[in-house]
Amino acid sequence: MECKSRALRKLLAQLSAQEESFNHFVSAEALPFEAELKSCASELSAHAAAGETLDFRRCRTTLASYLKELLRRAFATPVDVKKRAQALLLLIDTSGSHPEAAYLVAESGLFVKAMRSNLECEDQPQQGLLLLTVCLAACVAHQVPESQSFHSFLTPLVDLACDYGSFKPFRPLQIHAVEALVHLCYSRASRQLLSRELCSPKVESLLRATRYRLQDGAPVRQHTFLVCLLLANLCDLPMAVDPGMSPASFGYVGFAALWTPEDFFVSLATALAAAARGEPWPPESELIWPCWKLVHTVERLSRHGYAAELRLCATPLMTVVARTRSQKAPEHSVRIVRLGCEALRAIASACNDSEALRREARFTIHFVEALKEHAEEMPAAEDLLGFFLDHRDPLPYLMHADLVSA
Repeated sequence: MECKSRALRKLLAQLSAQEESFNHFVSAEALPFEAELKSCASELSAHAAAGETLDFRRCRTTLASYLKELLRRAFATPVDVKKRAQALLLLIDTSGSHPEAAYLVAESGLFVKAMRSNLECEDQPQQGLLLLTVCLAACVAHQVPESQSFHSFLTPLVDLACDYGSFKPFRPLQIHAVEALVHLCYSRASRQLLSRELCSPKVESLLRATRYRLQDGAPVRQHTFLVCLLLANLCDLPMAVDPGMSPASFGYVGFAALWTPEDFFVSLATALAAAARGEPWPPESELIWPCWKLVHTVERLSRHGYAAELRLCATPLMTVVARTRSQKAPEHSVRIVRLGCEALRAIASACNDSEALRREARFTIHFVEALKEHAEEMPAAEDLLGFFLDHRDPLPYLMHADLVSA
């Protein structure tokens, strides 16, 4: 998420050239304690590996006090746009770069007040302030999606993402709001609340927003991909529909309305391959996805009826699983192996493509070794070893409902 603040500042500079009201956000001066805050955040990250040491607790207490002061500035009244912008930009920088800081923001007791005081501002000239607020929500949700703080302002966040409020949010604001919702899908509690909040009229508005094109007629790939990813992470849940409408899952709606016409399964495979290389997807978004999140999405889709459509994800899945054995293993390596093996087992079962899958496995260095390492405690890894090495037939494709999602 380090790229987010750079991309955000670039966007604000572009907007200020078009609209004078955005000048507040690009001319914000450094705060008096900014250097001390950044130094403290870096020191806390350095101490985190050692655990709950005295130095770690001292840094955490100091950083928490700085962050609370920023949050107070973010909702200070009367509304001073420049003052709020300074605070929000520094919160985005710190939360995006340091997971410990994002956790402290979410659990500060002031995060909800800062979010609501800005999200409920509906004046058209304040969309820059809304953009910063939503970007902070996305940064914190990226790091700590399980925080219950988000439940207090989920409705205005959903309304911005869906263009369902009393004013027309501009495109970057919608995109970052959808991104925040995608991150929240990796929390079980937030995912359930989100499925109830996204009723059919809001989903229709969400889908309609992706059809708006740029001046040259090209689609906005980042917007489309994020909406597809949001529906994919809710694929198994029922959508709240109006009386008289037929019940439908988010996956059913997504497959018919967006995934097929927008080649989402190709984009998902490309995104997973990019994540394995540490590259952003879409490239223009500068957003580098953690491997475990995309693997989790693929596993969820494979478990709920879309394994055949995920055939192109097989090789990136093998690559990501194999990388867990390298010195630069991605975070949450055990989770990646577990979910990746479940997804690969479902893909092998659903696709009549066994020999091609075995060839791909032979050319993926360390993949089989990773399976052997985890075969004893992971039945899916053991099944895949039988499939790849002993040429056993894949298991019948089943919805692996017994798997508890992480």
